[in-house]
Amino acid sequence: MKVPDTLDVWFDSGSTHSSVVDVRPEFAGHAADMYLEGSDQHRGWFMSSLMISTAMKGKAPYRQVLTHGFTVDGQGSQDV
Repeated sequence: MKVPDTLDVWFDSGSTHSSVVDVRPEFAGHAADMYLEGSDQHRGWFMSSLMISTAMKGKAPYRQVLTHGFTVDGQGSQDV
């Protein structure tokens, strides 16, 4: 469902860590152990999360990032 109050999809996605960490006491002050996603997220989710968290809290929202490749067919096209 589309909502009218989305500032920017990458800003919204990159700031979701604070909605978990700031609301749940058991996570207070802790970074995620790992962000795991495809390599296409380097300039998207990973970077927006890092920039927003650094601006808001002075530290990264994750301890490490692990990216994976993609399965491709014989012509090099991604399987969907």
